[in-house]
Amino acid sequence: MQHILTPQAGVIYSWVIEDPEGKVTDFVSFYSLPSSIVDTTSGEMTGKLENAYLWYTVATSIPRRWLIENVVALAKREGFDAFTALGIAGLPDDLLENKFVRGTGTLRYYLFNWRGQMMHDTKIGFVAL
Repeated sequence: MQHILTPQAGVIYSWVIEDPEGKVTDFVSFYSLPSSIVDTTSGEMTGKLENAYLWYTVATSIPRRWLIENVVALAKREGFDAFTALGIAGLPDDLLENKFVRGTGTLRYYLFNWRGQMMHDTKIGFVAL
């Protein structure tokens, strides 16, 4: 867990809230996934879009909505152009309260060379790395 939660500039960003005794009560993180901007007529790369993707959230002392408001501000301060939250089963209401909007398309998840027993979709989780 330390490997995927410890902040690394340009890769993973994490933020915690501690109580007065120093115990961590809340945690939020996001990861960086930059995208190239390509000119469709020439095929040349014309720029880069810095995307932040919500990773983990644990809110116990404040509403999760407030935690997300703060992490979006942190991402903006770090120079990100967009902040995305993926919801496999749809976006939770607190994200919608933070002005996140449902996407217009369908996300497709592909698992290559993956073999295993048949599983029902209610027991499958997916984390993009």
